[in-house]
Amino acid sequence: LDTLSRPGFLNKVFSMFQTCLMGLIIVIMFSISIVPFSSLDRSFQSQIPNDIHQLYETFRPLGFTNSYGLFRRMTGVGGRPELIIEGANSEDGPWKEYDFLYKPGNVNSPLPFCFPHQPRLDWQMWFAALGGYQGNPWLVNLIYRLLTGQEEVLELMAPPPFATPPHYVKVSLYTYHYTIYDHSKSLLNQTSVWWSRKYEKEYLYSLSTDHKGLRDYLKQNNLLDVPSTECSVQYLCPSLDLIREYSRILPPPEMLWTIFVTMTIINMMMSYVTQQFKPGKERKRGKNQTKENKDDVTIDTKNSNNVTKNSKHVTKNSNNVTKNSNDDSNTEKKVRKRKHEE
Repeated sequence: LDTLSRPGFLNKVFSMFQTCLMGLIIVIMFSISIVPFSSLDRSFQSQIPNDIHQLYETFRPLGFTNSYGLFRRMTGVGGRPELIIEGANSEDGPWKEYDFLYKPGNVNSPLPFCFPHQPRLDWQMWFAALGGYQGNPWLVNLIYRLLTGQEEVLELMAPPPFATPPHYVKVSLYTYHYTIYDHSKSLLNQTSVWWSRKYEKEYLYSLSTDHKGLRDYLKQNNLLDVPSTECSVQYLCPSLDLIREYSRILPPPEMLWTIFVTMTIINMMMSYVTQQFKPGKERKRGKNQTKENKDDVTIDTKNSNNVTKNSKHVTKNSNNVTKNSNDDSNTEKKVRKRKHEE
């Protein structure tokens, strides 16, 4: 109704078109959101019309909607499943473990404080431990990148235990538990072991760069020989590379907290400066005005005192004049009296 009440025919047509377009977008977004949301209830998902499924598949590459899921039970109550990646130059060993920056690995290392940073690789490793490598082709790709010593991948993990890439890499599944606090000992005398773990099974057998099945598996999942896309924007690409290079100086949690604290301090300083200068000028001006008013009042009081003092002098002089006139009158009377007696 508000659209139709606008003056002018073109304004009404444009407003109607805008309203219809927004309504169409709302209907499309709601329709394509039903498909991933229905994954929570398979019986409801089977009742969705095929047209909506086709519409969802059409817009799916654009990433307008995401899938939904529920944790039907909390994992980690009976132990935390963790994947341990090991490397060696011979299948007979010795095997050395790759440590991650945040997830449990070394039993002597406590969990670091990483908020608000969310380490993507460590998080995905926990999800992969809940299933198999068949449903996580990215993990096989990770093993291949470790075998080839790709620098960008190694930067996402703790320093590797090898100076050169190992010949073999495998993945084992463990169940981790926190060690029990010994109440008979003080806090400083507790054991340095934070975790206890139990070997469960071999998650992924040992692989090497010569393994033909490894390369075939990666090609089937479009993870090998992927053409690299280079940034062609003249000034943006060098700027992003420079920012990325400097961001590696600090670990991600420290970097985020540094930015947060810096922005907080800047906002506090700006607020302080604003309060000191803008309102301060008016306050100073008010103080000066008050001082001027006080000076004016002092001057007026002084002038009034002077006027009062002068009026007193005038009154005194008038009294003296009156007295003198009375004396003259008495003297004249005496002279007349003498003349009359004579």
